[in-house]
Amino acid sequence: MPCLPGQYSIHENNKPSLSSAGRAASSLYLQLSVKRRRPAKEESIGPVETQCAMFSTGMSAPPTSPAHGNNAGHNTADLQDCIQKDLPGEPAGPEPLQVAQSFSQKPPRQELEMKKDTETGYGLTGIDLDSISLKRRTLLLGAAASAAGLYMGSFMPSAFAAAGGHLEILGWEGETGDAELAEWRKQRGITVRSSYASNQDDITARLAGSDPVQLDLTMYALGYETIYQEMGLLKEIDTSRIPNYSAENILPLFYKGSRWYWDGKQWGVPLLWGMNTIIYNPKAVKKPAEYKDLLDPKLKGKLTFVDDGTSNWSLIAIIAGYGDKFPNLTRAEFDDAFEKLKPYRDQCRVFAASSGDAVSLLVSGEVDAVFSASANTPSETKKRGVETALSVPKEGAALWCDALFIPKTAKDIPLALEFIDKTLEAQTQAKMATTMFSGVVNTKAVPLLPTDLRNTFDYANLDSFFEKSKLYGQPPLSSDKYVTYAEWIDQWANFKGSF
Repeated sequence: MPCLPGQYSIHENNKPSLSSAGRAASSLYLQLSVKRRRPAKEESIGPVETQCAMFSTGMSAPPTSPAHGNNAGHNTADLQDCIQKDLPGEPAGPEPLQVAQSFSQKPPRQELEMKKDTETGYGLTGIDLDSISLKRRTLLLGAAASAAGLYMGSFMPSAFAAAGGHLEILGWEGETGDAELAEWRKQRGITVRSSYASNQDDITARLAGSDPVQLDLTMYALGYETIYQEMGLLKEIDTSRIPNYSAENILPLFYKGSRWYWDGKQWGVPLLWGMNTIIYNPKAVKKPAEYKDLLDPKLKGKLTFVDDGTSNWSLIAIIAGYGDKFPNLTRAEFDDAFEKLKPYRDQCRVFAASSGDAVSLLVSGEVDAVFSASANTPSETKKRGVETALSVPKEGAALWCDALFIPKTAKDIPLALEFIDKTLEAQTQAKMATTMFSGVVNTKAVPLLPTDLRNTFDYANLDSFFEKSKLYGQPPLSSDKYVTYAEWIDQWANFKGSF
């Protein structure tokens, strides 16, 4: 096992501040939209095997800002009414939803598969097909499951309770231990219903308001810990019940870091992490050592950006010289950052709407470099016969990290804590990270990783890696001094519209 000394520090200048209006659940639901950036295993939609529910996808959606596009949501009453009317045994509906289908229209009723092993419930989430959701995730998860944003489990009657207990979990597909913890569930005689969110506002919507959905475990992305704390959604986590979460097991950056631990209490437990960085074709261009290398005249018309959520934002600030200030940029700094982005835009002829599009553009030779894309992109292009590579420039990569937390609606907290502990076991960490092509937080999992994955995240040199690549948060929801999250959304939409 490699030596992993040193105490890594988290970039502290990044916790969003909330006004009283910003704390309102309705406002948060409209504004929050972390767009997933995780690859995972492929999932299919087919006939129901264990318990089926027919439902209409034409549910009422909350209003959205123009910057968010058509972020269709759903209404609890609509879904419950649908479940009551449509019972198992009815004829199956048409073929599964396609990625490009607009949720602004009412498609036919669908019949979806629920996994027999994990007794997972499925249904719909609010999907922002016009903006920046489902990007990296669809690269490996496949269009079917991710496009539908599968979620119904927690709205359905709890029919899976067993003597050993039952957990309701809402998280990112590939990170809920469906396959990795199957033996543990069997041995313990418990059932787990894993439901999948497509973005962070799906989770916020389930927990906010006067009638929150019952969940025992769910997840938050970087920057949402403060928001959820002020909303009162987090329960303190007793780490004495999570022996795998210890200083000797966990990478220093992820042990009691300020994203998960404050006021002397643990509120979240980091699960997996990863990065987006420069991807390039080594046969066409020299390895970029810094972002300005992407301005090489040889790359004119051969560079592209991926619409991969907020991961680009910190990099925009970094190349403009404001990396130490992000996400708290003044109006002047914000305007200057996007002005300095223009030369990179001028290098591009096409815009990649998803990570899958970026892979296709690299494979076809239409582009030779991507400003920032998922770390698993080279493995995806290799499957199609094209060698690409990643480069972490001197300015650093864009990092993400997902954390498990116990919401206020949790029923079986002891079992939830046991689940968290199991996800941190070395074998489980290695299996999840391999599926997701991501980083582990347990040092004992590192030797168990495939060589290419272990080398991608350079565990032997994490001190220097984390020194230049920071765990940035989200811009403030409301501020008189700094540019807000909504303003970043608007400006990013304008940037995309320039292609």
